[in-house]
Amino acid sequence: SRYCGSCHGDAAVASGITPDLRYSPLLASDSFFDVVLGGALKDNGMISWTPVLSRDDAAAIRAYIIHRAHQTQAQKAAGEPWTG
Repeated sequence: SRYCGSCHGDAAVASGITPDLRYSPLLASDSFFDVVLGGALKDNGMISWTPVLSRDDAAAIRAYIIHRAHQTQAQKAAGEPWTG
């Protein structure tokens, strides 16, 4: 998403300054929505994106991050060069 990439990296590969979402335990629960839409981590710099994202948008973003996490795991398992 154009909103996520500026902090969390292109193709969900973070630079190390912010969390790499491919490894976030929040992906496995609805807590993801509490953070993205509810602002649960606003004190850590993660604002609520409710003004510009719907729950469906956030669900699509979560699905994409999960997809990227699976791609990364498959690359590592296959011994392919790690791209982040």
